[in-house]
Amino acid sequence: MERAYLANLQYILDEGYEVKDRTGTGTIVAPRPLQMHFENVGEEFPLFTTKYVSFNMLACEMLWFIDGSTNTDRLREIGSPAMADMWDNWAEDGELGPVYGYQWRHWGVDQLQTAIHQIRQFPESRRIIVSAWNPEQIDDMALPPCHMTFQFTCEPFEDTHRLHLHLLQRSADMFLGVPFNVAQYALLLELVSNVTDTIVGNLTWTGVNCHIYLDHVYAVLKQLKREPRDFPYITTTKLDDIDYYSINDIELHDYNPHPLIYAPVSL
Repeated sequence: MERAYLANLQYILDEGYEVKDRTGTGTIVAPRPLQMHFENVGEEFPLFTTKYVSFNMLACEMLWFIDGSTNTDRLREIGSPAMADMWDNWAEDGELGPVYGYQWRHWGVDQLQTAIHQIRQFPESRRIIVSAWNPEQIDDMALPPCHMTFQFTCEPFEDTHRLHLHLLQRSADMFLGVPFNVAQYALLLELVSNVTDTIVGNLTWTGVNCHIYLDHVYAVLKQLKREPRDFPYITTTKLDDIDYYSINDIELHDYNPHPLIYAPVSL
């Protein structure tokens, strides 16, 4: 499954076009949207192995989204000072405006709890959708959401359902961001499956503007020379309410990645 990610990196290098982007760094952009599919996330957790990816950082950030917070101090409290330091590049006195989790939890309704209720009560629904793209508040956000919308679907399975998640990402930093995003939404799928008594199913990722920053090309070429290893797996505490989860309830097992490949974050 990681080979699909590597193939997408190679496709962008081979077929992409160069664009001056918002950051001024410059990017190579895929000429079409890209997609990846990860089966049986409960058994093979898609944390990429061709370079080290910090599970603590991505898990704490997902818990921060779930928390609905807009403050980097809260992200530090949840357990990742490193991720909080990254977000501080865009924050003003720690505040980021109504980003990601705020929209999940406070956009008129609590979208996340509504989705969980629908999974429990109306699993056949085609409307189990959470969106962070609030046009009225885009200008108030430190950064508009890149991973902007996700949808759950429930597949009948024996006396319950298998829960699947499809993520739509409008802008995809393929080297730095996407490995985090894929694993984060696999974690979200696991947590929502826990609280809804469903079976963890598949994750599908779709990226629209998929790009490699020009100052990441050397790192991508290094990563493409590496052979993927077996995915790890995670275990999580069984809880009834997603708001009760902390980083202590989540454990990563058998992660054996290649070494970290450093590349700068474009601001």
